[in-house]
Amino acid sequence: MFGAMLLILLAACGQLALFNVPPETAIHSPSSGALVSLSQPVTFVAEISDDYDRLDELLIRWTLADGTPLTGTTVLDAENDTVTFTTQGQLPKGEPTITLRVADSMGETGRSTITLLVFDDLPPTIAWLSPVEGGRYPGGWSVAVSLEISDPDPVDETPIALVWSQTAIDLAGALPGEVPQSGSISLELEAVALSHWTLGVTATDSLGASATSTVGFDVVNGDYDNDSYIDEALGGDDCDDTNGGVHPGVPESCNSRDDDCDGLLDEEASDALPWYADGDEDGYGDVNDVFKNCTSVAGRVADSWDCDDGNAAINPGMPEVCNDFDDNCDDVIDDDAVDKLDAYTDWDEDGYGAGPVHSVCDLADDDVFNDDDCDDGDDAVHPGAIEVCDAFNEDDDCNSLAEDADPAATGKSTYYADLDGDGRGDSATSADYCDAPSGWAANTDDCDDTESLAWSGNTETCEDGADNDCTDGDATCRLAGDIVVTAADVALEGPAYSFSGTVIAPMGDVDGDSLGDVAVAAWGTGEVYLVPASGLTSGLLSRYGVLTDTTSGSGFGWSARGVGDVDGSGTPDLLVGAVFDGGDAGAVYLFEGGIAGGSTAMATVAHTGNSGDGLGVAVGGGEDFDGDGDLDVLIGGNGAAYLVDGPSFSNLASWAGEAKGAGSALGMGDVNGDGLADVVVGDHESSAAYLVLGTGAPADLDLADADALFLGESVDDQAGYSLDASADIDADGYHDVLLGAPGNGAASMQAGAAYLVRGAAAPVDLSLNAADSTWRGETKADRAGYTVASAGDVDADGFDDLLVGAYGSDVHAYNGGTAYLIYGTSVPIGIASLSSRDAQLSGASTNGSAGEGLAGVGDVSGDGIEDVAIGAPSESASSGMAYFFWGGAL
Repeated sequence: MFGAMLLILLAACGQLALFNVPPETAIHSPSSGALVSLSQPVTFVAEISDDYDRLDELLIRWTLADGTPLTGTTVLDAENDTVTFTTQGQLPKGEPTITLRVADSMGETGRSTITLLVFDDLPPTIAWLSPVEGGRYPGGWSVAVSLEISDPDPVDETPIALVWSQTAIDLAGALPGEVPQSGSISLELEAVALSHWTLGVTATDSLGASATSTVGFDVVNGDYDNDSYIDEALGGDDCDDTNGGVHPGVPESCNSRDDDCDGLLDEEASDALPWYADGDEDGYGDVNDVFKNCTSVAGRVADSWDCDDGNAAINPGMPEVCNDFDDNCDDVIDDDAVDKLDAYTDWDEDGYGAGPVHSVCDLADDDVFNDDDCDDGDDAVHPGAIEVCDAFNEDDDCNSLAEDADPAATGKSTYYADLDGDGRGDSATSADYCDAPSGWAANTDDCDDTESLAWSGNTETCEDGADNDCTDGDATCRLAGDIVVTAADVALEGPAYSFSGTVIAPMGDVDGDSLGDVAVAAWGTGEVYLVPASGLTSGLLSRYGVLTDTTSGSGFGWSARGVGDVDGSGTPDLLVGAVFDGGDAGAVYLFEGGIAGGSTAMATVAHTGNSGDGLGVAVGGGEDFDGDGDLDVLIGGNGAAYLVDGPSFSNLASWAGEAKGAGSALGMGDVNGDGLADVVVGDHESSAAYLVLGTGAPADLDLADADALFLGESVDDQAGYSLDASADIDADGYHDVLLGAPGNGAASMQAGAAYLVRGAAAPVDLSLNAADSTWRGETKADRAGYTVASAGDVDADGFDDLLVGAYGSDVHAYNGGTAYLIYGTSVPIGIASLSSRDAQLSGASTNGSAGEGLAGVGDVSGDGIEDVAIGAPSESASSGMAYFFWGGAL
């Protein structure tokens, strides 16, 4: 407080009096004489004290010197006796006096005043002189930067601050950071790259007012045609910068163009043409009288080959005639005379000449006027001779008909028609010839002259479409009709209770003999036998190399698949599933390459499952799903399928199904023809199969979101129990999908069915009642479609063939089983019964279950035609059998 209330007690007259001191004020900020901007609010801070009223009880007013009140915002600080006032409107320009008036409740008033300097703070002005907006400057030259900057209302000597901006031009340190209140800037930018540039500057005066200005310009190729001369439009001396052949350094040429940029056309052109005097006006000039000019000159011509410019009848354009003159100026007299006679040389002096013709002005001694001799080296051959059959086969009389072609020829023999070209003649048709012509024979041994493969005494060949020996028709050699499996070319028996043949897996050429080797699984004893094709004969499987694991009852061999050279060792590999390993966890083993006959080997564990996974219920793969160049494999479990990367055997993707049956059947092939392998996953519990298209970025997926769904005709059909996607039935470049549904009852209860869905560039969801091809089982409980497989090209016709297994078929024995073979050319459109098959391979043992295992095994026999194998795992007291049938060509 600046003062205290003074109480003075006056005793006179018995009165008590109270005296009040006026409020004390002091303006602390801004200081008197301070500079402020006309456009900015001003904040005042003052200290106020009163001996009677509190700060919030005082009347506080801010006014100009003329009493005009100022409006604004007031903030009181009672603790420190201060008041803060911020103006809302502008202060008047100039030197206004601001008054603070404070009145207390007793009517006393205190005041303080300050005088301010108020400026109208205009931003600096910026004027670009160079570069100019939209200007173009040649690359390789410096770009001048010049501008003027000034402050329209300076308040002191403080320079104007500059902040530069530029686009992609490194100007660090090149531009000043300030300039006097009215100043200019000039500098050169070196080596600015060809492009569009924007250069900007922000100028700020001492009171904070700022202005920004930019200029855009282009640095262009000033020597667009790369001739080392700058375009005239950019200050250079190149009069045509689009043409590297036009600049001051180029010699002038005849082209109606100013080549050397001197403003003149074609003067002293380096390529001026010579023009020759044409004295006889025949259009040909004298080489000895020449004048050079870009254009023609009267009395002169471009040609210089006139050999006599005084004679218009002699020049290169005149025809040569027999007159002992060089009429056409070719330096040779009478060489090509148009009036020469055609003469021919008679070398054999028989009175007949032969070509080539030669023209002469005068006939020579060995010349004649005809060219009728067809052999001018033999005087016995000429138009006056007689045609004879001889070893020379010549046209003796020159009538263009030699020997057989000449009806007048003598010495012919009799020959017989050979229409089929087999070298045997038909006695019914004969003709006389000098020599045996094509289509004729000297014998009469043909019994069928319409068939080149048939003649008397020929050996019969099966299914070549011909009755080769002309006896009882064509023989059949390909698999056809009803065949009992005991008639197989090779039969292999497994150990007791091994259920051998449940799975038969082609492995490719493991041992390098160019034949397809085969793995035969015996899951009952936990073994997989590796059967080499070379020297294959019937007998026991136990004589071959065997692959096994160490866990009894693991179901090793429940599934098996040859997957190609997954590990890059150069030898095809085998993937084997052990579905009961660890109880119900399951495991999958990778076997790398082959082993010798009779030996035993342990496979490398590739993946093991967790409890309930049932890993290895199915395996597949051997193709490239993700396009990385490595072969990928498939592993099926209870309710899921897994895509595993080639050599690393790391999991690429997991595909979960809607039921536990998902993953129980797997197939891989390029269904949409894009070069990547696609995957088909069967889920027989949902009676469905799912298509997942190959991609470079495999990802986990719910099979409900697969690229395509193939849904069974009925939920009880068990569609997807078996499948194969490796065959291209119609050879159209798309792999086709073969699906089995052993529970289908459309023909009869549990008769089963099989379906073919043809590959396409854009596969779509499909109900199997609309499949491209459908085969119904023949009788009740056949369970057709329990197994399906591509048979390969068993009949060597260029189209893949199909196998459909029906282990419950009773063709030759109760549950003896049948495998149906359907050739690619016989695949129906729509629905057919399996009774329409091309061949059926049926078991003859009760409950033998032939067809429960089946596979196309490649060329095992070595005859160049692919073969098939049929498994009957319940034959021979469940020892199981694997039957091999050799394919046969049409």
